[in-house]
Amino acid sequence: MKRLFFITLLVVACGRGEPGSGNSSQTERATLSDTVTGDTLTIDSAATLLGQTLPPMPRHPNPAAGQLVVVSAGPDDLSGRAVGRAGRCLIPAMVQVVAENIDESAGRSWAVLLLLQVPEGELTVAYPVAIVEEGFPEPPASQIAVQLLTAGGLQAFQGVEGVTEVYAFDDELSGRFAITVHDLNSDQLVQVAGSFQGLPLTALSAEQCLPAAALGGA
Repeated sequence: MKRLFFITLLVVACGRGEPGSGNSSQTERATLSDTVTGDTLTIDSAATLLGQTLPPMPRHPNPAAGQLVVVSAGPDDLSGRAVGRAGRCLIPAMVQVVAENIDESAGRSWAVLLLLQVPEGELTVAYPVAIVEEGFPEPPASQIAVQLLTAGGLQAFQGVEGVTEVYAFDDELSGRFAITVHDLNSDQLVQVAGSFQGLPLTALSAEQCLPAAALGGA
């Protein structure tokens, strides 16, 4: 079940379930597609079209050692915290950060997957959020997926604009992000800010990296 859940998160983070191979250019500003006219919209324009007033990005939460902490602002509450796990793949060259919290008593399950496309050289840099039609974006770049399961059903969110900042990248990974995400079913927009501190960074096996490699066409 956990493997299937991870693969689902991976698909959400990388796109709308349409992975492929090859390279794709990334724009300076991520966009949403207007399903009515086919025009490309900025995040602010998309919010207006959807009848939303995009709230300010919340402040980064105080970090907690070994955890991924998220706060949110918008129509859906995507806040949560859980023990974070960070693993590094050589092929494709990326870091996967996973956190999940299953609260059966509250009827709420929450999971986050953060992907960092790792550049050569300096690693403690800004990783802008990027969306590509196929493959993976050029590094440095970040992609994020959030899943929320409640009595109302399953919701999947994908990052469309923002940045992840990494300030410790060695045996442990630390950083923070401020990202606008959208519901893949409704395109409702939510602002999420997160912090992660002191996550042990382990080397993942080729088998553990296989789902990401398959999605990226590596």
